[in-house]
This record gives sequence, structure tokens and C-alpha cells, in this order.
Amino acid sequence: MFHLRGGAYARDALPGFPMLDAITGALFLLGLLAVARRQSDDGMRFRLLLTWPAFMVLGGVLSTSGEGPPYPYRVLALAPWACLVAAIGGTWLWDLVRARSTSSVRRTAAVVALLGVVAINAWVLFLAGPRDPGTRHVYGTAPTRLGLWLAEHGEGRPVVILPDALTSPPLPPGYRYATANPTSFFRSLDDLTAVHLAAGLYRHHPERSLDPLRPTGDVDLLPALPPTLAGPTLLVVPPSQEPEAWRRFHVTRRVQLRDLRGRAPSGPILATVLFADP
Repeated sequence: MFHLRGGAYARDALPGFPMLDAITGALFLLGLLAVARRQSDDGMRFRLLLTWPAFMVLGGVLSTSGEGPPYPYRVLALAPWACLVAAIGGTWLWDLVRARSTSSVRRTAAVVALLGVVAINAWVLFLAGPRDPGTRHVYGTAPTRLGLWLAEHGEGRPVVILPDALTSPPLPPGYRYATANPTSFFRSLDDLTAVHLAAGLYRHHPERSLDPLRPTGDVDLLPALPPTLAGPTLLVVPPSQEPEAWRRFHVTRRVQLRDLRGRAPSGPILATVLFADP
């Protein structure tokens, strides 16, 4: 869990990446050795170092969640302990090499190690993580994409979103962590709130966030196509509802919002928007 293979759930971490980078992991192992070499007369602090992981790891060991243990959320309380033990390992290593090296050499090595830790974790957070298909999949790509598009192209028109109109981008074939990252688990309330946020609706009407599901003529989730339209409206519809929308209303334009993988407009369809008039 700490050094070889992390959890598979993309929302909490880069799937499969261990909880510690290689440098911190090495210091962590040295810290465990340093703690084991200490005398038991260190009192409460020594006992705390030993019992802390014994209890906090149980959330991961006993978990039967489908997110792929070790599930970082369930063992999060181990993070400060692991960093503390790694710090003990770093201090022990510093003292160990003090007689064999100069101060400038030690400081240079410490700076290089620190820069390495920052670089590895920055790569995980800002490069490898966002590029991972599972990470893109579990953060509500479709409602966010729709909301951003509405902010630029909605022209203030009321928006009607039908059930099942937003489609999560599919995971690529053979993605090894597909089981731990289900296709869709957001509630309708979650999807609609994401659209509202990305569209900037709450910036102008913060009171709207108190009851996102209440139809107010701005961006609404309706169970079916409305019987009539009061004016020009944007209809976000699933494929099964498109023929009826074209039959009942005057549709002037059809836009398919796609997943912009690699900034290419040829990704999977996330939503279909119809410009409709009464």
C-alpha cells in the first residue's frame, strides 16, 4: 500500500500509485527501523507510534468496498503517521552520515531529495492524475462540460435537461481499474448542481443553490419534455427523446457536446443540445 500498489479508486488518488513516493517511502522504511531500535522507555510517545497504525489500518484491512482496497479514504489517518515516521527516518539518516560528510554535502542532498519529492508528487497530481481515464471519468465530465458550454453559448435561454441526457465518457477498453470506477453513480441532484456551478448560475443567483431541483425557468431538470415552450429554449435530451423533440417543437440547431480528449472534437458524445422554438 505504501510502496508498491495503491488503491484503484480514481477519485482519491492516481489508481495503482502507492501512497508514498519512492523517496518518502525509503525514508519511511528507515524510520520504521529507527523506531524499532529505540528503547521502550520513551514512554507514551513510543507507544503512540506503535499503536497508531495498528488501529488506523483496520479501516482498510476490514473494508469490503468495491473501490479497490487499499482505499485511501479509509486509511487516511495513516498519512500523518507515515510522514512522521519518514521524518524520523530522515533525521536518523542525517545524524548517521554527519560524521562522514560535510555540512554542504548534507544540505545539497537534502535539497535534492526535497525537490525530488515535490517533483514526483506534482507529476502525480497535475500530470498523470488528470490524464488517467478513471480520473476523468469520476469527476462529472458530462455535467461540467455542459455547464461550461452554457456559460459561453447559452445566450440566457432557459435550459431543460431530461433524465439520462448526460452520458459519462466510457472508459477505454482494457482499463485495469474499471471495476473500481463505476460508470455512473451521481444522483440527478449532483449532475444538476454541477451544471449550475459550471454555468455560473449561482454566481448571479446564490439562493438557487438552496433547492437546485425546483424548476425556475433557468436550468431545470424535468422528467419529460414540457408540453409547450414559452420562448426559445435549449433542450438537453437523450437520443431516445430527440425524434419527439423535433416533432413537437421548431428545432433550429443541434449541438453535440463531446469529451475533449486531447483537445480533439472527436471524443464520445456527452450531451445533445437542441435549440428549440415554440
